[in-house]
Amino acid sequence: MVTLLNLEQQWILGRLHIFEVTGVEYELPFGNCTIGRAWVDASGKLMKPDLAVSKNMRVSRFHAQIIFDGTNYYIADLTGKNRTRVNGQLIECGIDSITRQLNGKKTLIENGTKIQLSSEEYTFIVKEL
Repeated sequence: MVTLLNLEQQWILGRLHIFEVTGVEYELPFGNCTIGRAWVDASGKLMKPDLAVSKNMRVSRFHAQIIFDGTNYYIADLTGKNRTRVNGQLIECGIDSITRQLNGKKTLIENGTKIQLSSEEYTFIVKEL
């Protein structure tokens, strides 16, 4: 079981659940998980990534992606703008600027890894099921 914690919420990848402080639980699809913030489109419809972690406008709608390859977890920055940091280090953008497709640039994340999306900080925690 994998968890990302901040002061307000906790998410668990492995079975892909998100827990808020209020105790509300959301089940997400297993596999890669896009992280960002929710927004309202031009028609007034609420849109969101797989995991909406912030209302902070500096966190992009699709800011980063957690990738599980069957053995390890990785994070890829999807913005190139208000970047992603891992343990304080800026990571390379994982999106090709021309094709807008993933370019294979991803950073290994392990138990205790600190992740920063713009100015929002989280801790990636692996828990036994």
